[in-house]
Amino acid sequence: MGVVALLGVLGLVLGLLLSGGVYVPAVLHPPFGLGSPAPPRTDQRQAMSANASATPLSGVAPLPVTFQGSVARATAPFSVAWSFGDSNSSTELSPSHSYDSAGTYIATFQVTDASGATASSSVQVVVAAPGLSASAAALVTGSVVAVTPGTFWSVDAQTSCATCISSSTAVTGYLASVPFTWVRYGQGTDECNISVDRSYSPDGVASTGCGFDLSSLKTWCDSTTPHCHSILNLPGENNNSREDAAIAKWIVRTVGFQPDYWSIGNEPTGWTHYGIAWNHWKSTDNSPSSPLAYAYDVKSAMAAVKAVDPGAKFIGIEAACSCNTLWFQDVAKVDGPGISALAVHVYPSSWSATETLAQFDAPLAGPDNVTGSVAAVHAAAALACTGCGKLPVFVNEFNAGPGWTPSNHAGTYANAVFLAASVAQALTGNVSQLTVFDLESSSTTEYGYALLGYHGTPGPSGSLFSGILAHMARGSVTADHVSTVVPNVWAVTTTNATTESILVVNANPTHSIDLSLGLHVVATGLATVFHWNSTLSGPLKALARLATGYTVPSQGILLVNLPRTFLLVGALAPPSPASAVQPAGLGVATGTIGGLPVEPMARPAGQAVRAPGTDR
Repeated sequence: MGVVALLGVLGLVLGLLLSGGVYVPAVLHPPFGLGSPAPPRTDQRQAMSANASATPLSGVAPLPVTFQGSVARATAPFSVAWSFGDSNSSTELSPSHSYDSAGTYIATFQVTDASGATASSSVQVVVAAPGLSASAAALVTGSVVAVTPGTFWSVDAQTSCATCISSSTAVTGYLASVPFTWVRYGQGTDECNISVDRSYSPDGVASTGCGFDLSSLKTWCDSTTPHCHSILNLPGENNNSREDAAIAKWIVRTVGFQPDYWSIGNEPTGWTHYGIAWNHWKSTDNSPSSPLAYAYDVKSAMAAVKAVDPGAKFIGIEAACSCNTLWFQDVAKVDGPGISALAVHVYPSSWSATETLAQFDAPLAGPDNVTGSVAAVHAAAALACTGCGKLPVFVNEFNAGPGWTPSNHAGTYANAVFLAASVAQALTGNVSQLTVFDLESSSTTEYGYALLGYHGTPGPSGSLFSGILAHMARGSVTADHVSTVVPNVWAVTTTNATTESILVVNANPTHSIDLSLGLHVVATGLATVFHWNSTLSGPLKALARLATGYTVPSQGILLVNLPRTFLLVGALAPPSPASAVQPAGLGVATGTIGGLPVEPMARPAGQAVRAPGTDR
């Protein structure tokens, strides 16, 4: 073999080794000498990147916007494509485009280079309707009203299969991402003997399967840290205390599961088989309970269950609505010393399943909202006996109503807004427990009230809890409110040792607000801002220097998390205009339309984290 040929072979071998064992002819270039440097490996080249920017980021329609695209580390030649989020596009690197309609638009810039590699970047543009400019609003700091109750975050854990609470990775994964530490578990409990997994029809026909599984609940609870807390229902409609005790004994001693609370029956105002054995039920039965009869049924059941579960604690009633005044009174009067709480189910609504958005949201400001309903229960119990008004009131089912069927807005983003506003109300109202109804839909075609679809896919309400509310601090609760002419805007602030969370929900269906935080912020770090509105597919999150304010669009949700290195001390002196920076994807910082974010400054030692607003 000649010298040149030998060197060529050795070059091939060397190229093979350097290329990771795959022969690529293009690796070999003359000269083929052993001393020639090997070409760089293509997998060591830094990836191509793209960056999108726009000016301005907000304004009133029609809004002309200039976009700027930039590319780094692309293999020439490359092609670019802009999608402006309104069905229009461009292949220019830095095009101009006009938005003619109000909305929040995500413009996406994509690059494809000669090697086939792609990169993309997006920027958000918020366009207001002409004549509907945002109204001024200010966050008014209230007093500390409570500490977030340990019982507060709760979900009614109905699932699409009996074992899904532990067997469905979609369900368990979701539960690991949300703030719920309590579950109310079981469905159809008044017609089910879970100890033998047998349920009964309204005609007394028995069938196998209760729709839920206590062993699965135990498996899931044992896997959680901290361990889950739970409320279990025992049957009440058949009025059989001995059977209640037998079921409780089976759950505690055979399954090995100890609930935090037992309750006896569900919504007794709707019973028609009261006091009739399951196998004797008929669909024509007309045997209702009365408030006093139910109260004594609870008394007997508590005594029977305590005989097999001496440490048992009880919820006095799971009432269908706060209007069940006599039921609360009789249960408080008869059972008061033996119960730990009363529970009410709340579905604020216009009493129609087909509503406009304005009708759907109006009950948030009505007397039957979550805080109004809890206040009504406290008032009813207070009339029954001395001290009964101090019994904790759990909201053990909650969602937008009506309660007998989901609204036409159920399963939509509007329902997420309703729930977010209600969480703000419940926290400022010091509600002991807010149990969202329910976890997973049993329908293959709709979400209904549920957070998850049939196969565990989060709907808008589910994304609210995992994408925004899971990030709220748990600690002291400040009863903030928003001062504005726009109705149906809600706020709350929660604070723990490391984080202060400001939640603002604009449930108004038509008007945006320019929200001023009204605070002087001396910052040594970044705020984490979560934002969502009806034009976005899900919540957005970004780290940003805190702005003096944000535009919260109609049906908008804003959560600002401040590290406790921030100092909030009164009115704001405008900083340099050079600081007007707001990342894409957030509620628009008012710095982009007249206000400015706050300059980072050194935090004076020893000063308080937050002082009340100057207008209080």
